[in-house]
Amino acid sequence: MRLLMTTDPLLLPVLDSRRFAFLVALLSAICGGCWAGSDSRETGPDPVELAETNAIVDEMIEAYRQARSYRDRGVILWDGEIRGAGTRHQRFRYALEFVRPNRLRLAFEPYGSDATEIYSDGEYLHAAFPQYDNQLLEATAPDTIAVPDLYEDESLAGLFRPTVACRLTSEDPQRFASLPLDLLTGADPLNALREADDAPRRLESRTIGEELCDGVRYRFGDDDVTLWISQQRRLLRRLQVAPSKVDPSASAIERITINFRDAEFDAEIEVGRFQWDRTGAETVVERVVRPTGDLTVGEPGKLVGKPMPNLSFLHFDGSRADIESLRGKFVVIDMWATFCQPCRRGLPSFAALRDQYSDRDDVVFLALNLDDPRVTRSQVMSTLVEWGVDLPLTRVVDADIKGVFEQLEVEAIPVTVIVDPGGIVRYVKVGAHPKTVEQLPEVVEAVLSYPERLAEATIVDGSHAVPLAEAKIAKPSEPNRWTRTRLWSQQSISGAGNLLVVSDAGGSPRVFAIASGPSIVELDAQGQLVTRHTDLVPAEMNLTILRSGRTGEGERLFALSGLGAPQLFVFNDRWEQQFAYPEEPGAGAVYDVAVDRFSAEGSLHIFAGYFGQAGVHVLDAEGKRLWRSRALQSVGDMAVADAQEEVPAQLLCANDTGSLIPLDETGAAAPAWRYENRAIPYIASADFGGAERALCGVTVDLHGGNIAVGLARDGSVAWQYVLPSGQHTSHLDPLTYVSDPTVGGYWVFAATDGSIHWVSADGKTADYFATGRPLRGLAATRLDGKLVVVAAHAGGVTAWALEPKAGE
Repeated sequence: MRLLMTTDPLLLPVLDSRRFAFLVALLSAICGGCWAGSDSRETGPDPVELAETNAIVDEMIEAYRQARSYRDRGVILWDGEIRGAGTRHQRFRYALEFVRPNRLRLAFEPYGSDATEIYSDGEYLHAAFPQYDNQLLEATAPDTIAVPDLYEDESLAGLFRPTVACRLTSEDPQRFASLPLDLLTGADPLNALREADDAPRRLESRTIGEELCDGVRYRFGDDDVTLWISQQRRLLRRLQVAPSKVDPSASAIERITINFRDAEFDAEIEVGRFQWDRTGAETVVERVVRPTGDLTVGEPGKLVGKPMPNLSFLHFDGSRADIESLRGKFVVIDMWATFCQPCRRGLPSFAALRDQYSDRDDVVFLALNLDDPRVTRSQVMSTLVEWGVDLPLTRVVDADIKGVFEQLEVEAIPVTVIVDPGGIVRYVKVGAHPKTVEQLPEVVEAVLSYPERLAEATIVDGSHAVPLAEAKIAKPSEPNRWTRTRLWSQQSISGAGNLLVVSDAGGSPRVFAIASGPSIVELDAQGQLVTRHTDLVPAEMNLTILRSGRTGEGERLFALSGLGAPQLFVFNDRWEQQFAYPEEPGAGAVYDVAVDRFSAEGSLHIFAGYFGQAGVHVLDAEGKRLWRSRALQSVGDMAVADAQEEVPAQLLCANDTGSLIPLDETGAAAPAWRYENRAIPYIASADFGGAERALCGVTVDLHGGNIAVGLARDGSVAWQYVLPSGQHTSHLDPLTYVSDPTVGGYWVFAATDGSIHWVSADGKTADYFATGRPLRGLAATRLDGKLVVVAAHAGGVTAWALEPKAGE
């Protein structure tokens, strides 16, 4: 294997087509390293030293295997010594973030600002391909990230091809992996490297990034591969690939340095880092469609996916034209010159291909001559005759080959370019390798069919191959960084549903649960049954809504209703009915009820959201309707946002448009808060002791993906946290909160898979555990300085105390 040298006579002395592009794939790297000299293999290794050397690599592999998370970033450096052209250097930016089992972010920027990125938020896998019309691949994320999962789509597999650094880990030559990711997830990382050389050499230790590192060198084909591994953390800090021996006849010698800067195990990585933020400019696809189809035609040039420079040219008859004049047609261009011997191989095939498409008015073939204007027309024609090529002569106006190279961002000829009817470059290939010449007809046909293939793969109106995620109950599990202690379990409650915890001044928390009957069951802080309240609502009501608040005078009120019920009922703390709204059952169907302080005076209000066109009705604490708004329909959740300098207090209403519509205290609507491609059916506000109440919601997409979002007062997303996908099997309030003296407070979520999650008010701290059963209700409070979550399920009601582990 000779990956680092070339003696190819068909490629003029430039290595643009061999750039490592998106191939050194997703390995982090930065500042160039020192190249250690070649070692001698004339004597066998010392058995003791060999065992120690292998132990270093084994310890590194085990460290990656045990890591809960990992991240790094950097720049990959490529150095090439080209005969007659000096030394060339290239840099590629890169970043990797990973959290087990299936959260991943890979970003690699080989071509200017066109970064290729892969995100897995645990529910969906997204991969961005800006060079292919901003295609955004969307697929269901695998349950566990493993390198083979990234090859199911050919374009994803292409991100990892084909460098030495990627080949170190794979037996299948079609499957290449980023080295850190394979160390983290591979079943047998570095297997190809270790099988190629079972007697690696240990090098003298050196300091890299303030860490003392052990060096281990393997012979891999014709190359030396050196791993620099930190002694303390056993992190891979640097990878070097260089020729074992320099071939004097080689036209170029290439070397790669990959430094894993800021590499870190068990990093605390915000969950929002794994969520793709759409710009609206993407073409969302269920499979990536490449202009060249499934053909392996080498790495794309920098110009792919960008507008073609408007070169001017002269036809044989002296008439002038330019690329822009050919808009609306596919243009296939071969750039050549009389001094270019490799051009001699490819030009006859180009002429034959032109003849094949002679009956296509929408396809134009141009053989653009780049000779200096001092080369006469007759000299150029004589060359074509000598080469046996029958093509009309077309010359670039005032040809300056260096200037053309700069415009096309290439450094050699021949160059083949295919431009689509919109003037966008779809294919660039430098050189006249036999395989390139042989595949050109298939490449042309693939590019011609590209618009149709892209249309077939595009996700239209949210309908595509990703199925609606089903809610699957997770097996019981413990938190990662917190400890969980069961406080009590009350199994005497039949039909337990939504929960509510209230803590009045000087009193212990009280737990209220909706139960069969319908009834309300009250428990004390130890889970003991205090009382059961029956006959509160009509027997036929499907009681699902339980809310509470305190008036300005300190009196506690409770509001009860049900999904689709014609009335809501309000009670005092002794469970004496204060009023029903409306007094008699009406035609309206209640969707949600909220109780909160609202208005400049801070008085308590009851808000009723309705299905259909009834909108929102706002009542005072005595049951008098203050106003109603029909500016929105089917209001399923509500929360109050505090006033700011120029913005009044607002009632945020989740509605049938999937947005949040703010209403002021007169019912006037402000512009909706919208979240692209997602609806926000749940919203809550909480007093965490800050200048204003915090806001949090849960967004969903068309496929059942759930994401918790912390919201700023203007509606913008401050942080995100991915929740398990799917839908709850009961009408459950999935979002609550509890104050905390250290971080302000926690948002607490009941997930569709039976797990309970909590996220700090700033979105930076999160953990969860799985209960192993479907949830029917959720509440949270503080008891003896600990966070306590209470959950309803088919077996009753259970409470757990949660606290961070030592050092967390």
